[in-house]
Amino acid sequence: MRAALLSLMMMGLVLTAVAQDTAPPPPAPAEMILPQPATPGAGQFNVMDYGVKGDGKTDDTAAFQKALDTAGDAGGGILQVPVGAYAIHGHLRVPDKVTLQGVWTRPLWSKPIDFKGLSVLLAYEGKGKMEGDPFILLQNSSTLQGISVFYPEQINSLEPHPYPWTVAGKGDNCTIVNCTLFNPYQAVDFGSLGGGRHYVNGLYGQPLFLGLYIDSCFDVGRVEDVHFWPFWSGTDLKEPVCTFMREKGTAFLIAQTDGQMFFNCFCIYYRYGFKFIDTLGKKPDGSPRRGQGSGVYTNCYPDICKTSIYVEEVQPNSGISFINGMIMGGVEVAETNKGQVKFTACGFWANRDQETHAKLLGRGIAIFEGCHFTNWDRVNQGLPCIDANNKSLIVTGCEFSADNPDTKLKVKLGANIESAIITSNRMVNGVEIKKECPPESDIQIGLNTAK
Repeated sequence: MRAALLSLMMMGLVLTAVAQDTAPPPPAPAEMILPQPATPGAGQFNVMDYGVKGDGKTDDTAAFQKALDTAGDAGGGILQVPVGAYAIHGHLRVPDKVTLQGVWTRPLWSKPIDFKGLSVLLAYEGKGKMEGDPFILLQNSSTLQGISVFYPEQINSLEPHPYPWTVAGKGDNCTIVNCTLFNPYQAVDFGSLGGGRHYVNGLYGQPLFLGLYIDSCFDVGRVEDVHFWPFWSGTDLKEPVCTFMREKGTAFLIAQTDGQMFFNCFCIYYRYGFKFIDTLGKKPDGSPRRGQGSGVYTNCYPDICKTSIYVEEVQPNSGISFINGMIMGGVEVAETNKGQVKFTACGFWANRDQETHAKLLGRGIAIFEGCHFTNWDRVNQGLPCIDANNKSLIVTGCEFSADNPDTKLKVKLGANIESAIITSNRMVNGVEIKKECPPESDIQIGLNTAK
């Protein structure tokens, strides 16, 4: 018996050894690239240590770039810019993972503009031309934070001088946080050079020709708390600057971007508030790309614009959605559009010469749900609030009201309408819907009240 037990024990030891030899190896530790061992002040840089004068007169371009490059060569970090005025006669490149950080407060309008308490860069390069190097180029995971920019040679009593872009992004995760671009001709270009996951939070200023351009964005970009208001020129619409903006300016120009997110964004006195365009062509690497965008725009307020929202084209299967918006200047959808354009819980307010609140063309669907429309047809020509000549229209749970009792026509369905649902709306001054669509169109109208 003892011999048998010893034999079994020996067999168990052999089997255990074999199992240990054939067991899979333990997982390898995660691969990491670690920074250098921590030391006091690591990753912290200051422009004043690199020969910057900050007197508003001496050209600080080279000293600034030396400081930026030093931070980049160290693998990234924060380059601090103390309160002061810095003359930059060239342009700046912010390396990967570097934050250019100044001292900032939200701007107040004053004449002259008060830069006390701010880190302000005075931009000079590129006067008279739109093309050229951007004043500040952001790269992968680089950040512009707490910086103000002013163009001293821009004169607010004259039509604006063209300049290249003030800020441009090249690569992923380009970030702008709490900055003021007082009087840029073209403010922020997150489109020409390509990239994804851009992030903007707390951008103030008065872009004169173009505000924020987004294109070639193949991962979700986020834009929050943008306020484009005449911080530089003031609100006299007879001044050449405001006249130029009303005739030629665009606050937000949006092309190819997947699932774009906007939140709490405002603009005023532009030809176009939000303009959605098609840039069908090639990506920066030469491969084909779509040219339209999609996204959700929440709590956005294009105010007193000639056209608050203009849609040349958006992505067909996803399109754009405005939620809880305030729109003063109307919506236009062009013949070229095939995508969805949706409005939920939005208020539509009238400019002094407002004709219609929505003029719809193209082969896409337009949806209005829980919206409020007021005081269209200010020109007293019997124009409709919604002039629909696109493929399909849905209007549900909306309110139409006008101070003028003769403003009665709520919706006109044009010859290109194939289907429409208009139900459960409050239509003050009468349930008046004009149908000019073909007899075979599927039109469902009901449960609307005039009281």
